[in-house]
Amino acid sequence: MWADVQFLGELTHARVPGTLERCREVAGTPPHLIVDLTRVTMLDDSARDALIGLDHEFTTAGGDLRIVTGESPIGFELTEVGDIRVWDSVEGARGDQQHPE
Repeated sequence: MWADVQFLGELTHARVPGTLERCREVAGTPPHLIVDLTRVTMLDDSARDALIGLDHEFTTAGGDLRIVTGESPIGFELTEVGDIRVWDSVEGARGDQQHPE
């Protein structure tokens, strides 16, 4: 079963601790979480790196992290820099329909 969380506005280093805490809080065991970033207007390097680390953490724990970016350029940054899969919609992430390259 997938849990999901949505973030809004700017996701910067100042918000990283709370973001990670919220993700871990709702993810379950093993962690299966959909993170909706479609309403995030800016993702700085520390937030990007935190999401990359969270993806690794969840995978290591036998879970999965799916990040939804819609048409945002944030998706490109996560796939190119972090080698993370992104989805167009929460529904697509639930159904495993990956963002078209």
